Order: sequence, then C-alpha cells, then structure tokens
Amino acid sequence: MNAQGLARQLVFPLAGCILCGSGYLAMARPARADVSVAEGYTAIWNSTGTAVKLMLESLTLDPGSPERWTDLAEAMYETGRMDDARYCEQQALNRAPGMPHIETRAAGMYFRLGDRTEALRLTGGIFQQTHEYDGIVFQMWQRLGGPADDIYDIAVGSNATVGRDYFNYLAQSDDSAATAAAWKVLQAKRMVSPPESRSYVAALTAAHEYDRAASVQSEFLPEILDNSGFESEWTEHGPGWHVESVAGVSVSRDLNIRNGGSASLRMEFDGASHDEFHHISQTKVLPAGKWHLRAMLRTDLKGPGYQSGPAATAGVGMRVVDSASGRVLAMTSTLNVTRDWTPVDARFTIGPHAQLVRIEVVRPASPLSTLGMTGTAWADDVKLFAEAAR
Repeated sequence: MNAQGLARQLVFPLAGCILCGSGYLAMARPARADVSVAEGYTAIWNSTGTAVKLMLESLTLDPGSPERWTDLAEAMYETGRMDDARYCEQQALNRAPGMPHIETRAAGMYFRLGDRTEALRLTGGIFQQTHEYDGIVFQMWQRLGGPADDIYDIAVGSNATVGRDYFNYLAQSDDSAATAAAWKVLQAKRMVSPPESRSYVAALTAAHEYDRAASVQSEFLPEILDNSGFESEWTEHGPGWHVESVAGVSVSRDLNIRNGGSASLRMEFDGASHDEFHHISQTKVLPAGKWHLRAMLRTDLKGPGYQSGPAATAGVGMRVVDSASGRVLAMTSTLNVTRDWTPVDARFTIGPHAQLVRIEVVRPASPLSTLGMTGTAWADDVKLFAEAAR
C-alpha cells in the first residue's frame, strides 16, 4: 500500500474521529477556516494539487490552532514536501503540549515520514495522560511500530500496565508472529502475570498450537483450572467456567452451602428433562501424561435408581471429554439421593501430544419411562493435576 493509501486508511479517519471531540473545536473559530479544511482534504483525496493552498488559507484564518497545523502537515506530505510536513507537525505540538489527540496525529505523520523513534516516543507519552486512545495507539504499533523490542524499549519503557495491555491486544488479534514476539519481550521485562498467560494460552489454543499452549500454561499457571472453587462469577467469554442455559436446570453460585471458600456451584433440577446435562464446562489444553480429576459433590436428589456410586443409573458427576472428537476420556462416579460433601475422582492419560479437553459437570440422560430427576446438587473444589504433582 502506498503512503496515500495508508493515510486514507489510518490517519484521515483518525483525524475525523478525534478532532470532533477535542476541546479546541468547542471554541468559536472562523467558519471559513473550516470550509477551507474540508476543501483541502477533498483536494488531497482527489489529488487536485490545491490542498496546500487551501490548508494555508485555513491556517491564516485560524493561526493559533494546532489542528490547522496538522491539516497543513497532511497537505505537505501528500505533495511530497516531507521537511515541511515535519515542520508543521512540530508547530502543532508546540501549540498543544500535553494534548493527546494532537500527539496521536503527529505520531501518525512521523510513522509515515519514517521516524519510528519519534513516533513511538510520542505515543508512549500519551499513556501518561489518558487511556482513551489505547486502541488507536496499539493499532499504530502493530502496523507501523517495527520490532517488539523497539516498541517496548521506546514506547512502553517500565510501564508494565501498558506493556500487558498491548500484549493482550495482540493476543486477541490474528497476528501470531507479533503476539509471539511481544510475549518474548514481556518475559524478558518480567511483565508476565496470569491474565497475559491466559491470553497467550487462549491465542495458542485457537491456533491449534496445543503443545506450545500446554507449555506456557504449565510454566506460568500453576492452577490448571480457573475459578476451581466457584469463588467468582463466570463470564460468557474467556477462561474459566462456561454455563449454558438449558430447560429444566437452574444454575447459580451458592454463598451459603459450600465445601470450602465462600461459594459453590448450585444446580436445581425440576424433573422436566431426561436429556443429558453437560452444560457447565471449562476447556483446557493438557500436556501428555497421567492426570487426575477430583471434585467435591453434594446432592439432595430424587430420580431414577435412587442410588449413588458407579452403578447409579442417574446422578451428578464430573467427566473429561476430548474437545475434538467428543470422546469421554474419564468419568467419576455419580451421586444421587441425599449425600453430604463427597469426593469423586477419575484418572486418565493424555498422549502422545498435548490435547484440548473439556472438564464437565454432568448428569447422564435417563430413560423416558422413568421419573425425571428433581432436587438440588452442588459442586465445589474441582481440581485437575498431573499425577506426578500430587
């Protein structure tokens, strides 16, 4: 893409977005200056050769405006007058110290002029004033900022919050190369924390790089399962438990009945459905090896069989499922009737390569000829660990 195309895609839409919200534009200005600016940008887009004249006219009418200097810089750049474009941006910055929307526009120009160092320096300073422009700045860094080392050394510096936010931005994009490079720098600068580790594992998992995802998870996330004790609410997206709505079952956190901590998972069955219930799950990448799933369950249920243990025809238990094939890798015993907190567990093997699995709370399907299950069940302290780590 040529410079003019890049300007239209990145900087001009940016100018329109941020100028309309600036405090300066709230002040009275000559109407003719605004008309000249609009005509000037039309001239740039249509390459009519009159852009500099029109932008100079707007600056003459509104000489104290940093925005008019940046508009003139655009015209100078598009007509090949690079030194003049740089001069105009410097004039804009001189008139608007500490104004992030002007610094953002100036940084965009410096990137196009090939001065990455100054552009990175400018954008890095914006975070000291506001986070309103994070998305715009991160997009600039990703597209134009160059090597991750430069972005972190020049723009991020010791600001761990910005370094982590930028990495999370990359991890949610499809730019696997930039994400991997930023992860390497993040490690070197000791900025890695659990949220970034989870973001990277999720990105690697989405790219089906299961071995790498398992390696990162093992190194930086000692707790394999997130929110294993249901201490916090689950979210629709991201790591942790996912709860799907299904007829006949009400799911919530119980702050009164729990095995440990401050909460447990509560499931209430109204007996209307005989279908299998497996709609509470957490997805994880596990490296090759022997694994052990353990959970604490409590029940106050009535249903088919009125029994518990491995021979139960219905009840509540836990299982591990291969995400790709749906094959059940392990299943705990199921609990029925009225039982106090009871441990259930299951062992399974992953190999020879890392594998994406789902940990599910499950109630097996029951025959239509039997009574539907009614009552309440609880789950708490769900743990997953490698056999050697016990």
